[in-house]
Amino acid sequence: MACEAKLGLTLMSWSILATVLLVLQATVLAVFPRLLLFLVESPTDQLTPLESFLALHFALSLFAIAFALLLNVRLLLFFTFPVSPLTRSLPQSHPFRPLSTPLRISPFFTL
Repeated sequence: MACEAKLGLTLMSWSILATVLLVLQATVLAVFPRLLLFLVESPTDQLTPLESFLALHFALSLFAIAFALLLNVRLLLFFTFPVSPLTRSLPQSHPFRPLSTPLRISPFFTL
């Protein structure tokens, strides 16, 4: 039981750390896309439409993955600690996939 709690705490801490890093990177890409020009030392002073499109959509994907990791933390809190009657009654044929819903919804934010 102590090993499961330690594993749950480790997974939660890694999930939260990864979420913070992904949100930081997504914020930089969404707010400062011209930073890409500085990083690659481009002679032009403007992003092409494709580059700005890709920066925005990559930032949205990073936000979606960060949100999915937060859902993963909730899932870890729910399943790694002592088993309650509620967790025993969950159907095992349809496992919870925390990454699928945010990644399906995130493309609609750019319409």
